[in-house]
Amino acid sequence: MGVYSLNHYIYTVMEEYEVDEIESVNEYDVLIEEAEEEKSVLDTRIVNLIQRQKTVSGTSIDVKAEFDSNKTQLDAVNLALSTMPAGKARDINEKTQKRLEYRQFLLGNRKKSYSVVAKLEIKHELNLCNLQLGEKVAFLTALKSRRTVLAGA
Repeated sequence: MGVYSLNHYIYTVMEEYEVDEIESVNEYDVLIEEAEEEKSVLDTRIVNLIQRQKTVSGTSIDVKAEFDSNKTQLDAVNLALSTMPAGKARDINEKTQKRLEYRQFLLGNRKKSYSVVAKLEIKHELNLCNLQLGEKVAFLTALKSRRTVLAGA
C-alpha cells in the first residue's frame, strides 16, 4: 500500500458522520449506549496492551539471561558426557542433560514470544486500538451533539 493509498484510506476513515437523518432521541440513546460500551472495551484493551508492553520488555531480558545460563550449563554437561565412562555418574548426567535440553526448548519458545517481533506486534496492536478509539470518540461526539440539538427542539 503506497503513501497515496494510505492517505486516501485515512481520509476516508476520518470523514464526518452524517447523523442528521436519525429523528428519534431514543435511537440516539441506543446508539450512544452501544458506542460507549465499545469505547469502554477499547479503553480496557489499551490498558491491557500497555501493561503487556511493560511486562514483555522486562521479561525479555530475564528470559534471555536464563536462556544463556541454561545453554552454558547444557554445554558443560555435554562436554562432561563426551569423556565420561558408563556408570551411575553418566546416568545422572544424562538425566541432567535431558532436563536441560527440555528447559532450553521451553526457554527458546519463551524467548521467541518476548522477542523484538512480539514487542513490535504489541505496539502495532496498541496503535490500531488508539485509532479505533479516536474514531469511536468522534462518532460519540457527533451522536451526542445531534442528540442535544434534537432533545432541545
